[in-house]
Amino acid sequence: MKVPIVWTRLSIIPVVLMGVGLAVLVYWFAGLLRAQPEERIRERTAVRAPAFSAPDAAALERQVTHLSNQVDSLTKSKDDLKKQLDSVSDQASHTQWLLSVILGTVGLLALVQGLFAFFSAQNYTTQAENAIKRAKEAVDAAEAAEKEAKKKGDDVGAKIEAKFPMLADAESALAEAFGQLGKLTPALVDSDKNVYANSDPLTRQKIFAIETISAIQFVSPVNRGKELAGKLRLLGKFYAGKFSSDGQHLHTDFDRAYYYFDLAAQMSNRGFPALNDLGWLWSFVAIPPQPDKGRACFEESLRAVPKQQRALYNLGTMAFEKGKKARLEEARDYLLKAKEHPNWETTPNPAMASHVDYNLACVCDALVNFETDPAVKSSLLDECARWLEQAAAVGAQPRELLDGDLKPGDKEKEDLINLGASQAHAGILRGILDKYEAAWRTNAS
Repeated sequence: MKVPIVWTRLSIIPVVLMGVGLAVLVYWFAGLLRAQPEERIRERTAVRAPAFSAPDAAALERQVTHLSNQVDSLTKSKDDLKKQLDSVSDQASHTQWLLSVILGTVGLLALVQGLFAFFSAQNYTTQAENAIKRAKEAVDAAEAAEKEAKKKGDDVGAKIEAKFPMLADAESALAEAFGQLGKLTPALVDSDKNVYANSDPLTRQKIFAIETISAIQFVSPVNRGKELAGKLRLLGKFYAGKFSSDGQHLHTDFDRAYYYFDLAAQMSNRGFPALNDLGWLWSFVAIPPQPDKGRACFEESLRAVPKQQRALYNLGTMAFEKGKKARLEEARDYLLKAKEHPNWETTPNPAMASHVDYNLACVCDALVNFETDPAVKSSLLDECARWLEQAAAVGAQPRELLDGDLKPGDKEKEDLINLGASQAHAGILRGILDKYEAAWRTNAS
C-alpha cells in the first residue's frame, strides 16, 4: 500500500514572518534617525521705521511711536507662537521616537517568531516523513505476514485433507445441507400450514438428516445471521407440526420446537419474528395452551415493531370469545389495527393477511348475538359479509373451515352461523362462496 506524502508548504510561513520582521526593523531604524531633535535657530527680525518726510514733526512722532508699539506687540506674539510650535514639534519628535522603538520591538519579535516557526516546521516535516516511512514499512510487513500466514494455512489445510479426507467430506456435506435447508425455508417459514403434516415423507427425512449434520452450527456463537435464524424457525415449526400431528402429542417434539424457537430468538437478538413464533407456540400449539406466555411474547414483538400484522392478528385471535362482548370488542380493535399495516412481518403476505379479514367477519357475526335492534344486527351482518368477501378473494381458508363456520352442527365452530342463517344476506353469501370456489381452483392449479 502506497502512502503519499502531502507537502503543505509550511516552510513559506516562517520566511514570510522573517521578511515582515526585517521590513519593520528597517522602517524603525529610518524613523529613529528622523526623530532626532533639531537645534532651534531663532531669527531676529530688525524692525526698521519707515522714513517719512515730516511736514509735522509732532504728528509724525506719534505715528512712529504707535507703529513701533504695534510691531513690538506682533514680534512678541510671533515669539510666543514660535515657542508653542517648538514645544509641539518636540512632543511630536518624542512620540515618533517612541513609536519607532515599539515598531522595532514588534519587528524583532516577528523575526524571532519566524525563526522559531521555521525550525518547528523543519522538525515537523522530518517527523512526518519518518512516521510515514515507518507506517509504510509496517503495512508492507503486515501484507507479507498475511501472505505467509495464508500460504501456511493452505499448506496445513491440504495436509489435513490428505490425512483426514472424512473431515473435508463432512464440511462439504454440511455446506450442502445448509443449502438445502435454505431452499426449504422461504416456502415454509411464513406459512400457517402444518409444516410436518404438509411435507412428504422424503422431505421429512431430509430435514431430519439436515438437522443432524447441522446441529453444531446452530449452537456456534458466531452464527447470528438472519439466514440461520430462518433455518432455526423452520425446524421449530417442523417439530411444532409434528407435535400437533402426532396423536400422542409427544412432549419431546414440543420441547424440540421450543428449543429451536428460543435459539432463533437468541441468535437474532430477540428478533420480533422469532418472538411471534414463540407466542404462537405457547398460545396455539401447547397443550394445554399457555396464553399468558404467548401474550407476553406477542406484546414484546409489538413493542419492537409496532407496524406489523402478525402480532396484532394473534392478540386479536386470543381475545376472541363468543360469549363475552368486551372480549369481542377487544379482538375487533386488535384486528382493525392489523388492517392499518401492509406487512405481515417484514413483507406483505396476502394469504396470511386474509385471515385478518376472516376473523373480523367472525367477530362481527358473534357481536350480532348481543344486539336486539334488527337494524344494528343487519348492519353488523353487512360488515361481516364485506370482510368475508375480502378474504374470499385469496381463498386461504380451507373448505372444511368455512363450511363448519357457516353451518350448524359443531358448537366449537359456527363462527359465521348468523350470516349463514340470514335470508336477507343469502344472495350476498352465494356470491362470496362463488369467489371462494374460484380462488380455491386458482390455488390448486
